[in-house]
Amino acid sequence: MAIVVGLRPGQRNTAALRLAAELAEALEESVIAASVTVVAPGVPSPLRIGMTDEAFAAQLAADAMVEAREILGDALLDQFPVIARSVRAGLLEVVAQEGSRHLVLGSAAGGRPGAVNLGDTAHAILTSASVPVHFAPQGYSGGDPAHPVRRLNVAFGADDASRVGLQFGAELAHRIDGMLRTVTFWVRQPSGASPMGGLAYGSELSAQWHEQMIEIVDRAIRGLADLQLPTMWIDKVFGDGIDWEGAMEDVPWEAGDLLIVGSRPRGGLGGVFLGSRAAEILRHSTVPTVVLPG
Repeated sequence: MAIVVGLRPGQRNTAALRLAAELAEALEESVIAASVTVVAPGVPSPLRIGMTDEAFAAQLAADAMVEAREILGDALLDQFPVIARSVRAGLLEVVAQEGSRHLVLGSAAGGRPGAVNLGDTAHAILTSASVPVHFAPQGYSGGDPAHPVRRLNVAFGADDASRVGLQFGAELAHRIDGMLRTVTFWVRQPSGASPMGGLAYGSELSAQWHEQMIEIVDRAIRGLADLQLPTMWIDKVFGDGIDWEGAMEDVPWEAGDLLIVGSRPRGGLGGVFLGSRAAEILRHSTVPTVVLPG
């Protein structure tokens, strides 16, 4: 089934298109480019005099589609200039209509360069998405051309969302013949806010937490065997820092990395609810990141 990539009319969409092209190559799938224009029906505009809403949307989408053809080449299966009441509604309609299992988006402008930045539209899409949503960091230019997606990294904590993420990562790694590793983060208190006992006590807590997480991760990995998923090539790494930026930077990242972040259901209604830990990981990620629906 085709991957859907969301394009912003009138703006550059290079990062999202590069990521979509890499996923298409890795998964041996094609890409559908969807450019959503929000046009209020019946509201006159000097830019659309004598044009139908559909023609106006197609005009706004034209430049984005030129860029899509240049980057995606033969991987571009189809293109959709869509008119909708919102970008969220338009993109999710295309995903449902085409039966896609992956949605790719770029980062919002104005955030930290090189990082994943979520704007209001991305947040709205996550609350309703029933498929994994992939985000390209701002300014993303692509990974290793020889193996664009080579390692799946599961952000792992002691929760059900992490175990779902590990299963998703194992299935994807098996499908693309890639590597798999779990990434667990420990965010320490700054020295000025150390608990009673000072640095020695903080180091002891860190060591205890580290041992506990290794046991939890190993137990989750053993659970993959029950699902007949390969488990022999799974690596485990830990990121340690006084804040989330430091903890993320403590992990060695390479071209071809894809970070997987699980989420919790929104009160049984589907979509995505990002807990504080998942939200911080997503906010500080500098590699392509996929958020799984709850």
